[in-house]
Amino acid sequence: MHRAAALAEEALLSVHFATLPEPRLAVSRIVHPLLTIVGIALVGMRCGSEGWDEIEIIAQGRED
Repeated sequence: MHRAAALAEEALLSVHFATLPEPRLAVSRIVHPLLTIVGIALVGMRCGSEGWDEIEIIAQGRED
């Protein structure tokens, strides 16, 4: 995917999930925004992950 297309898709996801309420209680200690977690989960599912452990592996690979 080209960089411009990826940015456009990211913007659409941000708009779509903008009203998603923050369910975590300790908001002051949040390190990763909720939309980042949702995005990582969606990418993981799209890549065929079958659970949080596999999604975590994909997310760690993206950090590198």
